[in-house]
Amino acid sequence: MTALSLLVLGAAGLWLVDHVSLPFAWIALLVVVYCGWQLRRSRATIGKVFWLNFGVVVAVLGMYEVGLWLASAPLAEFAPTMRASDGFVDHVDYGYGPLAPSRTHVVKRVEGKPIYDVIYTVDANGLRVSPPELDADHRKGCVLFLGCSNTFGEGVEDDETLPWQVGVKTAGRFASRNMGFQGWGPHQMLSALQSGNAERAVGCDVTQVVYLALYWHALRVARRSYWDHNGPRYVLDANGRAVRAGYLSDVTLRGAIPRRVLDRLKLSFIYQEYLRPRLDPYEAPIGPKDLDLFAAVVDRSREEAAARFPHASFHVLFWDIGFSSEWTSKIMTRFSRPGITIHRLSEAIPDYRMPFDSRYVLSTRDAHPSPAAYARIADYVVNEILHDSP
Repeated sequence: MTALSLLVLGAAGLWLVDHVSLPFAWIALLVVVYCGWQLRRSRATIGKVFWLNFGVVVAVLGMYEVGLWLASAPLAEFAPTMRASDGFVDHVDYGYGPLAPSRTHVVKRVEGKPIYDVIYTVDANGLRVSPPELDADHRKGCVLFLGCSNTFGEGVEDDETLPWQVGVKTAGRFASRNMGFQGWGPHQMLSALQSGNAERAVGCDVTQVVYLALYWHALRVARRSYWDHNGPRYVLDANGRAVRAGYLSDVTLRGAIPRRVLDRLKLSFIYQEYLRPRLDPYEAPIGPKDLDLFAAVVDRSREEAAARFPHASFHVLFWDIGFSSEWTSKIMTRFSRPGITIHRLSEAIPDYRMPFDSRYVLSTRDAHPSPAAYARIADYVVNEILHDSP
């Protein structure tokens, strides 16, 4: 009887996790009721003591779960939306990349509420489509943008991305190429340059290479992105230089718990507060070695860009908004290498209000930049990097 009741209790708990809000508080209530039932059934004193104490502990945890929920703000998502229907395919150089050419309609909802409803258009070269530009004889230059979903423009239309707005703000005097994609890190940027894919795709004489860098890219290059299993792997050689070492799939994260379990645990506020960095290998804190590899891969990308685009300067747009001065200093110090010009995006959007400025994010539940944020960054790029004026 006890075994059957535990089986029913487990099944009910799984159903709650998948179908209700604040599921672990409801699970705690369910377990407390179960403990009370067992307490009434128990005849032995030791059994009564066990079920009473176990029920009290679970009740306290349930109340603490509710307390953390009441004290918390909605959890914003920073990870890219990665579904096969969103227009990506396996790629030998990147692990995965955009379906090319393609025109993909993508809708995202969080808890049933719409966040965005957009169309991603990717050209035959695997780049998100470019804005109109002047012919080569009348252009002042060509800008190649590299990076992740913030470069690609997750959640915004083709004509609202950063690269598109830069091209429009220069009235086509600068061709603008968008070689970012959702969930990518600096390792995909380096692979795109080393493989020659970037050189073949741009179709113009690149004068500026712009990489939009995020704090989380240090995790991605170190194999700690649950969506990127087969991306290019880089390690540091004896001289601290980034060298290719196969694929990320060649390394297994120790102690990795199945993703479907971790995704369910994330619904617990107690787990989020205390256990996530310890149990989820993809959420472990960024360490000095991660930052060293991150910087080395970016520096090697600068070398590769210089070899393929000899007239191009190399710029890093670092998203420092919302991060402590300590972390910003650690990253920018490592990026301070010859040939790399670093820009802090807090200078592009100095009026950004933390934690999530509704003007500059898609939603409080999705912190990807809004079209307005891209417009401000585009102004900065045009003025401070391209030095262009009407």
